Amino acid sequence: MTDDAAMTNPAPSATPNPAPNPPNNSSHTPSARRSSGAEALFLIGAATMMLELLWVRQWARVLGSDLDGVAVVLSAFLLGSGAGCLLGSRLPWTPRQWLAGAFCCGLLTTLWGGSWLPAWSQGWDSLAALPVRILVSTPIAVTALCLAAAIPAWFRVATEAANTKMYTRAGLWTAALDLGSALGALATPLALLPIIGATGAAGCALLILVAAWFLPFASSDSSRRADRAAPGIGARHAVAFCVGAIAFALQVVWSRLLGEVLGTSVLILGCAAAASLVGGAIGCRVLPWLAQRFERGTILATTWYSWLAAQGASALAIAWLPEAYLHFAEGTVSGESLTLTKGVLVVAALLPPAVASGFIIPALAAGWSRDVDGLARETGVAQGAGFCGGGVGALCAGVWWIPAWGSGATLWIIAVLSLTAAALLASAVGKRALLRPAAAVLLVAAGTFGALAHAKWDNELLGAGVFQWSREDVAAGGALAAWREREILYSGEGNLARVSIERVERTNTCFLRVGGRVEGSVPIRVGEPSNADLPTEMLLGILPALEAGTGGETLVIGVGGGTTVATAVTATAGPVTAFEVEGEVLAALRSPAGIECFPWEHERLFGGASPPTLIVEDARAYLHRNDKQWQAIVCQPSEPWLPWSAPLFTADFYRLVAARLVPGGAAVHWVQLYRIEVEEFAAIVSAFCSAFERVRVFHPPGTGEVILVGGGVECPPQLWQERWESPGVDECRQRVGWGDHPPTPIIAGQALTRWLEARGGGGSGDMQAQLEYRLPLVGDRGDDRSGDILTSLKTAEGK
Repeated sequence: MTDDAAMTNPAPSATPNPAPNPPNNSSHTPSARRSSGAEALFLIGAATMMLELLWVRQWARVLGSDLDGVAVVLSAFLLGSGAGCLLGSRLPWTPRQWLAGAFCCGLLTTLWGGSWLPAWSQGWDSLAALPVRILVSTPIAVTALCLAAAIPAWFRVATEAANTKMYTRAGLWTAALDLGSALGALATPLALLPIIGATGAAGCALLILVAAWFLPFASSDSSRRADRAAPGIGARHAVAFCVGAIAFALQVVWSRLLGEVLGTSVLILGCAAAASLVGGAIGCRVLPWLAQRFERGTILATTWYSWLAAQGASALAIAWLPEAYLHFAEGTVSGESLTLTKGVLVVAALLPPAVASGFIIPALAAGWSRDVDGLARETGVAQGAGFCGGGVGALCAGVWWIPAWGSGATLWIIAVLSLTAAALLASAVGKRALLRPAAAVLLVAAGTFGALAHAKWDNELLGAGVFQWSREDVAAGGALAAWREREILYSGEGNLARVSIERVERTNTCFLRVGGRVEGSVPIRVGEPSNADLPTEMLLGILPALEAGTGGETLVIGVGGGTTVATAVTATAGPVTAFEVEGEVLAALRSPAGIECFPWEHERLFGGASPPTLIVEDARAYLHRNDKQWQAIVCQPSEPWLPWSAPLFTADFYRLVAARLVPGGAAVHWVQLYRIEVEEFAAIVSAFCSAFERVRVFHPPGTGEVILVGGGVECPPQLWQERWESPGVDECRQRVGWGDHPPTPIIAGQALTRWLEARGGGGSGDMQAQLEYRLPLVGDRGDDRSGDILTSLKTAEGK
């Protein structure tokens, strides 16, 4: 008889089930309060999520924050967790043993990723190879193994073994784990990192593990439990694998879509993670109520089809998300109200499928368990299969399905996989369960929701960056109408986000958007009024020639619309290398739409006598691993309040850039002023000054932005004028219409020092130290303070 058949119709056991331990069993310490396991699992979930978030940040510094680097870290974590759940269900080790191992390994892993690996890997370019990346991520897998193994170990030490409590215990334990994970997902980026930094947050996570270690538990009969046969791998565990794959694939799609509609901020990512985890916890707590009223097959079948229907409902909610956001945002002017609106919309879209999915794995484990010992073993295997499936699902969705077919098609693929997996579920619980009327009703509901979402789905609107639209236009109700005036010439799915090229005749502007954010813009007709960022991007490319001279090698971080790179190629006359983290940007610029909207840029990027070297990779990780030195390094990151851009505005990054410049080389850095306060800008400037002795601040005419320049060699005005009139620079400045006089800083030297001192030292100390974690919190808050900042700078300089 197969394992699944035996478990579907279990035969009477030759050995009677052991009786539950009495409350005052002599093998326990009477005075000790015995834990139900929920408290420990809550703490383990919180610590695990906190450490996972910290490790992703730490390893990104070396491996990169692009898809390849993040995928290695998450795969190591998920595979280690899967192995840990399987080992924890088979080995007789106590929870304290696993937690002690997790504490020691977690401490070493945090030190390895935060200090030892960055110091040891300086200049070691072999870290770009996948086998080496996997090798240096091994500590993550080992620590995740110990953390995950503690889960079934705590399941095993429960003190009540009555069979009627199986669903109650499975629901309670899994809910506690999810709620703890939700707390870690919210507290780490929103409170711990901005207040106490990465070191303090890691210390908190390890202290939480210590607290879990001190919880009392009963451990009298571990030897007897070790003799029990471990559950065989069967159809129910394949179902758990499918649950993990589908759930994590959905997480990838949801995070991407929500980021493009509402903004990829810490708020959105934190709310999405918390909604999924809290929803799962709600589902787990409802499970015992279902178990009292329905038999196992009905619970599993109804739960699965409820999940399918909830997926359709979620897709429908996301399809309506742009209009819903605009509706709630009309008449709203405060950042706090918009922040609350975004959080509510995220929860409304993600909570229903999260609740439905929360039933399944604890129901699978409890449905085949005769006692608490069996529940611990079954839960360990089911959780392990779910983690392994999660790694597969996340990679398939992020690397294959979304770039190939888009987010909407990926949701249909996931729905088909959910329906197909239901057939696998039927082999585990009996085919009659699929004939239940509730299953038919829920299938009809799923199809209805999916059809409505498909009819409403608009990839161009979902990727339009509704969160970036003018508050004035939104409040007046004209934002959507204004967007419909745009002509979408190109739209493609990248590995990280959707990339589009748009043309707006009314404003005489062509835009290149990545994930809804404008990353490059040029006028359609040069010389006429436009909303383009042309002055800033041209000045970014010209300043290396003015500050460091021509002929040396220039590195540009970020391609965007290609204007800065093309300007550097023309002005510096030396070799130019450019790094872009999203490869679809280069495909967009190569397309007919790119040729039409960015003709000057296209000619210099992909043709001409000396085109630049274009590399798809995370530039920060490259600079860390490769010790090559450059004449000039130009950085044009996205806004400082984006999670992946914030590390490029820190003292650590500026010191790294300074170390990669030849003597006399110059660093050129773009800083957007809108949505940040004077104190935050001062912290950025202070961090920049900590890496460079000579710092100048330039203001591109007519913009709310500044360009920081550090290093370089001070040259006489005559040489500066000669460089300004050189043929390459002259061609670039004529495109913008700049005159014969070269630009001068709006503030520099002692005036800049006095300005920083007037702002309390320029945010040095706590603010500067936590800048990487504080900046992502301002994205949804802010008013445009660029005018105030520019006025204060000019006043300090006496202009």
